[in-house]
Amino acid sequence: MKEQIKLKNIFDIEKFRLIADDSLLTKTEKEMILYPRNSKNVEKYEKFDTDFMIYLMKVPNSPGKKFVDRLFNNKLIFFGTDSKQNGTFGGPLIVGDDKLAGICLDGTDLDIALMSGETSNIDLCFYASYFNYIRGTVLIKRKELKQDTEFNNLVVSYLKNIIKKAINIPTLGPKQEIIYEALVRQFYYQFMLFYEDFNFAMEFTMKEVLPEFKDEVQEVFRTNEMNKYGQFRDIFKALYDLKLVMDSPNKMMMNSLNKFGISQFLYITTVIDYLIASIILANYPGATFTKNLFVSRKNQEQVEAVIAKFGSTIRFSYDGTKGL
Repeated sequence: MKEQIKLKNIFDIEKFRLIADDSLLTKTEKEMILYPRNSKNVEKYEKFDTDFMIYLMKVPNSPGKKFVDRLFNNKLIFFGTDSKQNGTFGGPLIVGDDKLAGICLDGTDLDIALMSGETSNIDLCFYASYFNYIRGTVLIKRKELKQDTEFNNLVVSYLKNIIKKAINIPTLGPKQEIIYEALVRQFYYQFMLFYEDFNFAMEFTMKEVLPEFKDEVQEVFRTNEMNKYGQFRDIFKALYDLKLVMDSPNKMMMNSLNKFGISQFLYITTVIDYLIASIILANYPGATFTKNLFVSRKNQEQVEAVIAKFGSTIRFSYDGTKGL
């Protein structure tokens, strides 16, 4: 039995993946080392599990507690390290048949002593476990979520408000507000939901625009050549190009970084699993790593309710961690 194993080596034998597409693994995730629950690591996990169980007993009932309880009771919470603090807090372990084989907590980010399992951040270990359970749910149920109009409207509503919070968008007129919502929706659909398929995203965006404004929005998008943007963070350029905000894109970017911090900024501007997990965890005051991303309790609870529905159907793989 191995005492530790690099996740990239697990992926090489197609056992685990942290995200839906292995090619999207970051260098950090590939280099992460997981400590399996085997005879060589019994003492490491005994201390960690005892402290985790004591903390769980104190946590009020919530969807977060429900799902972390499932992970903990099935011994599917692991820890590891990549030797650098990067704010990722680990990731979900998803096997090829879309089952969850657990989550791996980043010992470096969470200050877990890998030789003893001790940590002064057992509370953050709880929230990081829920964060990564949500990530796993989003990735496993990605096809269903793409088709859930109510869910995507909730996410668009959150993004509209968090961007306004970040860069202090002035009061918009009715037509400007329509264009702004269409812009946010297009960027969300294109760069997070449909993986850069501009035309497919455009089709879905226009379905949600009020009929009396469709021609105007299409003309604005056509004139501005909306397909020239290459990533979600280019939304600052688009806001400037469409004259919705007069500040320069660089100033908007800096305002956002100052407001959220680099890790939380990246959570909501990169990939959908981090975005959804951040929306939900920002509603939990104890999850300090998403504390700057709170916008609306009602909106974020509604997002969580949809994910909880899908999260309840996640199947676990108990074979994925055997023999490591």
